[in-house]
Amino acid sequence: GLLALKHLLCPAARAAAGTAAMWSMLGLIPMLLLSGFAAARAMGAKRVKSGGPYVEAVRELAARAKVPMPFVYAGESTGAPNAFASGLIQSLSVVALKGYITRLLSVREMRAVLGHELSHVKYRHMLSLSAAIGLSQLVSGGAAALLQMTLGYWVPLLWMIGLMSLIRANERMADAGAAKLTGDPRALATGLRKMALIGMEKEDVPQAEGSWLHRLLLSHPTVWERVQTLGRMLKKP
Repeated sequence: GLLALKHLLCPAARAAAGTAAMWSMLGLIPMLLLSGFAAARAMGAKRVKSGGPYVEAVRELAARAKVPMPFVYAGESTGAPNAFASGLIQSLSVVALKGYITRLLSVREMRAVLGHELSHVKYRHMLSLSAAIGLSQLVSGGAAALLQMTLGYWVPLLWMIGLMSLIRANERMADAGAAKLTGDPRALATGLRKMALIGMEKEDVPQAEGSWLHRLLLSHPTVWERVQTLGRMLKKP
């Protein structure tokens, strides 16, 4: 009797868990739609509607990329330089600048960095990342239990490796997109090197033998690798 009850309850429990996960993800959609604005506010940035630094550059590059004009935010011009793009859909995308990035980089380099951020918008990277995380939540019932039984504690590590791999691929695509949008891969390369030198991103030499796991868990390709890739673009006819 208990065994039969177990067989009846387990599918129902799995179905209930799947339904709960689905409703949980649906509840996150409004938060994801507004995530770019929340991130900009969290770093103390304010919206710049017109006449601000690099607003016209964003407008020009958005037109080239054939995406809606993002909302442009700028933070204080002190502190560590940073730039990012966010937004689940293109019409609600945000491009934000903070710190002394606009003083650190030349006009060409700044335009290339903005091209990189707009490429994230063009290729809908926030959407693909959210979809990957959402899919992992939806299959977190029976499939995850089966994986846990067969692979044990390797499951979270494998999931993290897969997620970091997707993010690194997005960064490479955004670099290539910036080179195409601006026609100036050299400017992005020199901008990346400058930011690496002041510690926004640690500029790594080619990884030492035995550091394969470290490379798999990086959220970005190393600056060295990105500069090398952009250099190869310069050599193409």
